[in-house]
Amino acid sequence: MRLFELARDHLHQTGKYNVIEGIISPVSDNYGKEGLVAAKHRIAMVRLAVETSDWIRVDPWESEQNQWTETLIVLRRHYKELLKLHNSRKLCRENTWSKEEATDSSVGSSVTVVPELKLLCGADVLKTFQTPNLWKKEHIIEIVERN
Repeated sequence: MRLFELARDHLHQTGKYNVIEGIISPVSDNYGKEGLVAAKHRIAMVRLAVETSDWIRVDPWESEQNQWTETLIVLRRHYKELLKLHNSRKLCRENTWSKEEATDSSVGSSVTVVPELKLLCGADVLKTFQTPNLWKKEHIIEIVERN
């Protein structure tokens, strides 16, 4: 949780980002890590940990998969969900504007904010990018460039 708070504070301090959500995505039971606690228990622990947060949540999708899911696939899924939510909120705002608001140049300016998704991980995960044949090269490139 502290890592999320530190990351959000840093991004806000840059003046370039407004962090709206943090997502914790526990891995599937079939990840194959020895000693990994069952996903249902990890999900329950994370839910307890984030219940006082107004911006961090757990997403069980990855843990519910029958097999381990590559990090990039998980990131793409979260981004797709983020875009759906962003577009539905945008549409909702557009549908609720009055005629005055719709013609007001300060509302709905030409600046379009596209949400971004960032991968928050420890140095241990970044170091694995160097491990031969562990990550697909194109996955590393996309993760580093987009996330």
